[in-house]
Amino acid sequence: MAAALATWGIGQLAKRAVRRPRPYEALPGRRLLVREPKGTSWPSSHPAVLLTFVTVATRNLGSPRVVAGGARALAWTVGASRVYVGVHYPGDVVGGMLMGRAVARAWSRLVSPRSVGLAGTVTR
Repeated sequence: MAAALATWGIGQLAKRAVRRPRPYEALPGRRLLVREPKGTSWPSSHPAVLLTFVTVATRNLGSPRVVAGGARALAWTVGASRVYVGVHYPGDVVGGMLMGRAVARAWSRLVSPRSVGLAGTVTR
């Protein structure tokens, strides 16, 4: 859960730095199928946070590849839904997913329990 929170925080910082308007704000006639979200568009936080969470969780739990793949597919589906409802561009989702993957990889290498031995020393 902490890895997902870290991804959300990094995403919020990126949103403040980039300040990309959402599609329904920038493109005339663009439909919005959900309540107007707060904040800016890049990166898309929903799939980023979900990808980080499922990646770290499936690695820590030693889940089979098919389970891990299905969990990652769910994150991509969430990303596609964000584009469909009009709150993100496809590039926002890709950027968020890359960010989520990077945080998950770093977290798994540096923090995850499988990386720490019983004596508290890092093992690889």
